[in-house]
Amino acid sequence: SMVASADWDSTVVLWDTASAEPRWSTLVPGGISRLRFSSDGDQLVTLGPPGISLLATDSGEKVRDIALKDVKEMAVSTGGSLLVVSVGPELMVLDAAHENTVMTRLAPPEGIDATGSIQAIALSQDGRTVVATNSGSLNAWSLDPVRWLWSDVNLQSDPCPVAISADGSSVAAFTQERSVVVRALDDGALEATLQGNTANVGSLAFADNGETLVASTGEGRLLMWDLALAPPAAQPFPRLDGIIWSL
Repeated sequence: SMVASADWDSTVVLWDTASAEPRWSTLVPGGISRLRFSSDGDQLVTLGPPGISLLATDSGEKVRDIALKDVKEMAVSTGGSLLVVSVGPELMVLDAAHENTVMTRLAPPEGIDATGSIQAIALSQDGRTVVATNSGSLNAWSLDPVRWLWSDVNLQSDPCPVAISADGSSVAAFTQERSVVVRALDDGALEATLQGNTANVGSLAFADNGETLVASTGEGRLLMWDLALAPPAAQPFPRLDGIIWSL
């Protein structure tokens, strides 16, 4: 029922999708490079040169600032208490409620190539599983207890989007064959290979029901798959004017 946008002047706007009217807008000084909802949708999180700012979704009021430099990607847990951030190839899990203490650093086991900067991070709603993509590979970790789960090394290197379903059962990513794959989050088992006009997928998002997946392309197109169908068929939306940066 809502979507957020960030303008060039660092203005963040929360929009009501039913009325297409803004619910609120606020200025976050310093610039914004990323905009994310927390897993439960209660907080809106901005990333920019000064660091990370957490905003209350219902009001736009600032909850807190987190001074972190050189962060490129991030994911935020329910309530904003847990942050997963990337600095270059390093992936860190922070306890945002206690002075941003580094709880753990995540790395795949020896023999798994995960060099290069992290391109995308996704965190399950329960905060128990995180996935990250870089240099054409996807790695998944459990955070309770902390352990590496599995890897997929057949992804598109750039862009390399990733998304986790709301129930935490599935993860979607973009492959070298320029198709979208859906895998089981716990063990990486292949659930579906999705075809369509997926020449350049820039972002992915699951609907709350977990049965619908949406992809955006660099050509200004949106594709939607009903995962309950066998096989899922892509439903294209009307072409939009311009590039879709994020979903």
